[in-house]
Amino acid sequence: MTGNKVDLFPVAKNGKCGYIDHTGKLVIKLQFTGCLEFAEGLAPVKSGGKLGYIDSTGEYALRPRFEDGHAFSEGLAGVRFGGKWGYLDSTGKYITGQDFDAAGDFKEGLAFVEVGGKWGYVNRAGEYAVNPQFDAAGDFKDGLAAVKIGGKWGYINKAGKYAVGLQFNDGWDFVDGLAVVKAGDQWGYIAKNGKYVGKPQFEQTLDFSEGLAQVLVAGKWGYVDRSGELSIAAQFERAGWFKAGVATVKIGGKCGYIDKTGQYVITPQFAWAGDFYEGLAAVRAGGESAKAPGAGKYGYIDKAGQYAISPQFAWAGDFSGGIAAVKKAGQLALINKAGKVIWPSTVK
Repeated sequence: MTGNKVDLFPVAKNGKCGYIDHTGKLVIKLQFTGCLEFAEGLAPVKSGGKLGYIDSTGEYALRPRFEDGHAFSEGLAGVRFGGKWGYLDSTGKYITGQDFDAAGDFKEGLAFVEVGGKWGYVNRAGEYAVNPQFDAAGDFKDGLAAVKIGGKWGYINKAGKYAVGLQFNDGWDFVDGLAVVKAGDQWGYIAKNGKYVGKPQFEQTLDFSEGLAQVLVAGKWGYVDRSGELSIAAQFERAGWFKAGVATVKIGGKCGYIDKTGQYVITPQFAWAGDFYEGLAAVRAGGESAKAPGAGKYGYIDKAGQYAISPQFAWAGDFSGGIAAVKKAGQLALINKAGKVIWPSTVK
């Protein structure tokens, strides 16, 4: 545990769940009917049909009494009781009443809430920062939030004033100062002042990551830079986000990895390839023949394109905290970065 970060992972067996550490040791015994990941030192768990919160020792910080609840975010969590949502702190003290039909997580000091079909925002004091008035509302990112009224999207600041007026057919959250928007039937990007970065001219656009973003042109994916100019030509059947300088792409039915210049760092050879997390990426072996070793199975490669864990799984998830979920022999398991099964031990 570092600060309020808890390095424990939820696991389940025979209808009960608990938590293990990165070695696979059961730290909090299998006793709950539902377990979510720890956030800010506490984890939501279910017991007896009710939701509560435990600390890293497995002791209840908030005993099960809620119908539903979110993980803690910025020191507060939304919980449902009596069919309505409210917010409380980690001591169980409410900062609002059970006033809301729906409630989001706190982001940048505000959380979106729904009352009678309209959305607004509350602050950490439990007061309305922006009264419910929108048909839809997103989280605050970079000081702005996407909101919708009458089929059009715009962006407000934390005072509820429009920074960018209602004008788009769709609007996503700002990421690193730019937001994906749809104007007519074309997609593009705007800056926080509402001005377009390049022209809205693409069939689809995705969020920026490490200075580049995927765009769809004539059915093929490429990448634009922050000026909106095409940096890597549209040529791929699929294109992932850049992580640690590389992105997964699919071309000619095979998946590989490129760098930010568009050059291959791992040649296309896999039937499927995921993003790199903690130095490893899940891939599905292609093979020219269904009888080729590992064909159709999932394994993990390093950034040199070499198998760190040989293809042997029916499915493989991303690594987080040194652990990844995999499926083998018809059941889910957790493995470490050496490929050793740490939960459950019955997987062969």
